[in-house]
Amino acid sequence: MAFIRIKRIRGYEYAYLVQSVWRKRQKDSRQKVKKFLGRFYRSENKRDTDFLKYYNIDSIENYVKFNTFKKIAKDLIILEFEKHDAKEFFIDFDKKVILRNNRKAVLQLNEGYLCDYTLSNLLNFKLSGNEAGLRLAKAFVEAGVQVPQELFIKIFEKLS
Repeated sequence: MAFIRIKRIRGYEYAYLVQSVWRKRQKDSRQKVKKFLGRFYRSENKRDTDFLKYYNIDSIENYVKFNTFKKIAKDLIILEFEKHDAKEFFIDFDKKVILRNNRKAVLQLNEGYLCDYTLSNLLNFKLSGNEAGLRLAKAFVEAGVQVPQELFIKIFEKLS
């Protein structure tokens, strides 16, 4: 199971995807770096913007019915960027990367981190197996994306 770790190097913070590896002889575990994710930036929620008002949505049912999961996820991510006033960051949804000054970046949003790894996990989410709802919620939380409860339920119903 991989997770994101933040390291401070020479005054800057960087994010890495790491995995714990058990060492039998020493009977302890070590973290193995799987991937460099980019420079880490903290952000604060500056606005409390409602999803339905921001996109002028009258009916959540119609919005979910006529849009794909990827489109809905993109809209939620764009709203989070608006809430956190993250204008200096650029999201390339086709390549699934977050950039700042043409370099990979990791942005802390709410309880999660939005980076190429979490963005890819969210946009490529497939509903399968047990606890699919929990995995979907985890994908949103890890990416730092807040989803209104009613919208989450409709998304889950659409994917089921």
